[in-house]
Amino acid sequence: MRKSLGPGVDGWAISLKAMMSIVVAMGFAICFLYWWTNNYVPLPERSIKKKKKPKMGTMESLKFLVSSKYIRDLATLVVAHGISINLVEVTWKSKLKAQFPSPNEYSSFMGDFSTATGIATFIMMLLSQYIFDKYGWGVAAKITPTVLLLTGVGFFSLILFWRSNCTRSCINWNDSTASSCICWCHAEHF
Repeated sequence: MRKSLGPGVDGWAISLKAMMSIVVAMGFAICFLYWWTNNYVPLPERSIKKKKKPKMGTMESLKFLVSSKYIRDLATLVVAHGISINLVEVTWKSKLKAQFPSPNEYSSFMGDFSTATGIATFIMMLLSQYIFDKYGWGVAAKITPTVLLLTGVGFFSLILFWRSNCTRSCINWNDSTASSCICWCHAEHF
């Protein structure tokens, strides 16, 4: 579509408007489906009554959360993962900007990246049941930090030690630092 535009027409702006129009239309469709489902789809009868849980105040809830080793470990895992991902993504996106200076190229890459991430997520959703059944929750929880550690070390090594002959000989498909780092971090996000 952008190639057929005349000179002086901003193809990026037209693409962005088209994408946002689709997002708004889908938002309205979701709102309509939500309204229709709530008004016309009957809910099943609930015969089981919920157990009454004791109501705790804010301080009591915090004391309960701090006293549970399981909850503390989960919170540590989530916070550490968030910090690590933010550190890697800021650097990765700066390399993306260097590799794809045009908004069209950047948008195209991010679209391909989102598609690949969706496919990888779907595959991992299918594999996760097998991993949980065979190895348990502990191994499943350790997969993400392990992959992040291994790919993060590779990603930052490419950035820091790119000029060394050893690293350059390992990556012979493209002489661009940004391309190699982006490709490595692309694997990390899966």
